[in-house]
Amino acid sequence: PPGPRGIPLLGNFLDIPNAREWLKYEEWGRKYDSDLIHLRIMGIHIIVLNSTKAAQDLFEKRSSNYSDK
Repeated sequence: PPGPRGIPLLGNFLDIPNAREWLKYEEWGRKYDSDLIHLRIMGIHIIVLNSTKAAQDLFEKRSSNYSDK
């Protein structure tokens, strides 16, 4: 999924605000025109689901693909 680029080692650590971070996730969703946003923080990959449709698709329709992740 698309997402902000980040910097070496820290990734997107400095991009995420300390409060009301959901507003930034929503902004990135609009910017990248996607309900899924990819972040990397200190080598850990994080997927942000920005809609109930994306969450349902992942957890209901494709749960067997991701159950061991």
